[in-house]
Amino acid sequence: MKSKSCDRGTINGLAYWTGSPAQLFAAFRTTYTKELARYSGVIHIETPGSSAQYRRNAIRQESVRAPRSVDDHIAKLWNKQPNRMRVDAQQNFLDKARHAIDLHHQQLSECGFPHAGPRRSERPSEL
Repeated sequence: MKSKSCDRGTINGLAYWTGSPAQLFAAFRTTYTKELARYSGVIHIETPGSSAQYRRNAIRQESVRAPRSVDDHIAKLWNKQPNRMRVDAQQNFLDKARHAIDLHHQQLSECGFPHAGPRRSERPSEL
């Protein structure tokens, strides 16, 4: 049994691609349907939606609006994935990270993998 976790899928590329979806999938010799089938589950970690949740820094130079727009597009692109979960934007990043980790462990368990780490209640509060 194999498990693979990635932070981006081929489908995400459509949010940045300037050509048509058909051109993107042709470039990778695949189809939208094949790409959806590659993933047994998708955890979409939402981009911060307000300036209170979004912090500019040396890496994040854009306004909160630009990444939010891309994130909304990516969410729509994955709508047809039957096992898509969403982690909403939260004020505290560590809470969002904990939620994503919990969902990931749930996915691994449903795929037949033993639980890969401590449950939320067993984790140290500082993560």
